[in-house]
Amino acid sequence: MSLPDEYPPDSIPLFCDRRTEGENRAMIALLFALLTAVMGLNYFKRTTAANTLFFITLALSVYWLKFHATSQLTIQL
Repeated sequence: MSLPDEYPPDSIPLFCDRRTEGENRAMIALLFALLTAVMGLNYFKRTTAANTLFFITLALSVYWLKFHATSQLTIQL
């Protein structure tokens, strides 16, 4: 796997992320917003809706963790 042309030869990135920085921030912000909504629903005694939203958020978090844990590294030794 070769490096893109945008990297000079003396600057090798330590990771190769398939998403842009903006997409990473948007996903993290979404997860925090969903967990905040879960806390709000629990505060107002809407436990069924809170549990449903929590499990949706948990599934998204596991997807996000799997995405980062399986991304390819481009370290050339």
